[in-house]
Amino acid sequence: MAQFNEVPTVDINAALTYIGADPEDFHLTDSMFFRSTMNSIHGIDHVYRTMIGCAMIGALTQKPRAALLAFCGAYIHDLARATDWVEDEHGANAALNYFDKFNALWDKYELNPAEREQIKEAVRQHSIKETIQKGEDGYDVMAILKDADALDRCRIDDLNPAYLRYQESCHLISYITHIYFTTVGHYEDITFKDFLNRI
Repeated sequence: MAQFNEVPTVDINAALTYIGADPEDFHLTDSMFFRSTMNSIHGIDHVYRTMIGCAMIGALTQKPRAALLAFCGAYIHDLARATDWVEDEHGANAALNYFDKFNALWDKYELNPAEREQIKEAVRQHSIKETIQKGEDGYDVMAILKDADALDRCRIDDLNPAYLRYQESCHLISYITHIYFTTVGHYEDITFKDFLNRI
């Protein structure tokens, strides 16, 4: 069994290929957020690291489709934030106000109506206590997104492995921390592909 400090055997590009995500399809700019995220802990770098976490967890748990849906949810999960503080409603606001803006992207990935609802529910629940239980439809999408988001709490030195839902997520702690220190910055405009090239 791998220890928390071991580097996973799957690399980021392999994980993205495994879940079927093309980095060239995902691009964030500061203007896409509800408020400017310059000097924010919830900016482009955090969103991209959360997306990376979704792909890595999906590869390690062998849940490619759930991870792709979580990855899509990660792309919008913090766009509606008004502050950097506790803000329970920002997930629901992102699902309500941002999800449909990317319908062309969801169409490209052939997301069916049920999958779109799972993404929206995962985004809603990423900022509140979860209500979907293990074994229920959408649980893995929500759990992967919440774990990936939680892994990036390393940036505020507030990551508690006891709150992670998958053992495989625990194996990523050191790796995601390494990615954080490699990519930390305040980006106004950087493509996901260019972000990956910094790692």
